[in-house]
Amino acid sequence: MHAAQLRSLSYWASHYKHAPFYREGLSFSDYAPAIYLGIAARGDHPEACFKDLVADLEERYAQVRQGSRLNWIRASEVAEAAWLSIHDEAEAA
Repeated sequence: MHAAQLRSLSYWASHYKHAPFYREGLSFSDYAPAIYLGIAARGDHPEACFKDLVADLEERYAQVRQGSRLNWIRASEVAEAAWLSIHDEAEAA
């Protein structure tokens, strides 16, 4: 994972409760797999559109979910938010 990706993961670990996708009673461990997918996908496919990767990310989420209570529909919202945060950070640099 690159420095920008690590910063983004650290950001989400501290701020996930303030995100629009947050649901009361869920912990960072519920969100972490989806956040990681979004960050990693952005690094792996910097020129792609998130929507073009959704099917692949859904398959990957099933593999990395690790007990997260988020179903794929909720996880995809989280992954996209993480994807966009990397995009916004890259544009600001």
